[in-house]
Amino acid sequence: MSWVLVLVCDENYFGKYVRTASQVRAQGKWTDDIICLPSAGLAEHQGFKNLNSQLKITFEFLPLVLINDDKKKNGKLFQFHKYHVFSTFFKKWDYLFYLDVGMEIIGDLNRFKRLTYEKDRIYAHSDSYPLYQNKLPGQFKEKLVDCPHCDYFQTTMFIYHTGLTEENTVNDLVELTNKLPLSYTNDQGVIAYYYCVQKPKWTQIPINDTQGFLYDYMPRRGQFAGKYLMVKLMR
Repeated sequence: MSWVLVLVCDENYFGKYVRTASQVRAQGKWTDDIICLPSAGLAEHQGFKNLNSQLKITFEFLPLVLINDDKKKNGKLFQFHKYHVFSTFFKKWDYLFYLDVGMEIIGDLNRFKRLTYEKDRIYAHSDSYPLYQNKLPGQFKEKLVDCPHCDYFQTTMFIYHTGLTEENTVNDLVELTNKLPLSYTNDQGVIAYYYCVQKPKWTQIPINDTQGFLYDYMPRRGQFAGKYLMVKLMR
């Protein structure tokens, strides 16, 4: 089975891109393909080009999606570029592994490849773990009436078999963004709604394997970062 790891970045997060991409190859021991979806400005950045050459990363420049101004939290548009991670461009591979830049990679990412995945599911971590008190409607400025008690997932990392996506998936996400109330987390609320409500395909990614914890947003109370394979936020 072929795998691709995908990163999305603009000029403002180049420093985090350097750190995460380097850790993916080193601590993460990732030897499969890596694709970055950069902003237009970053694509012309010589440091970006040099790093990609060093780490054997290729990039694919895709146009910004069109989002209504009133749907952008703090006027941020590039965050919605993450929708392209669901492009049929990635059907060249069997499995897609997405990571936010800024992710701290501590251990061997190949542990994720040893898990079992169904072909019509997206695997990600619940955003309300471990108390499960937060619900999907809390991601939006106005109340959602069709899923008042839905759990939902973070879009900081996820894995899916590329058979999940269709030709219209990216357009579906754009249209949904412009239809739903403002998402406080921009892309995250919309992607979560799409795969939790509109097309319920989300499965909680395993929290641990036989070697220990896999991923959490941050080390939980009583734990330290070294017990995790990766975390988004170091305490």
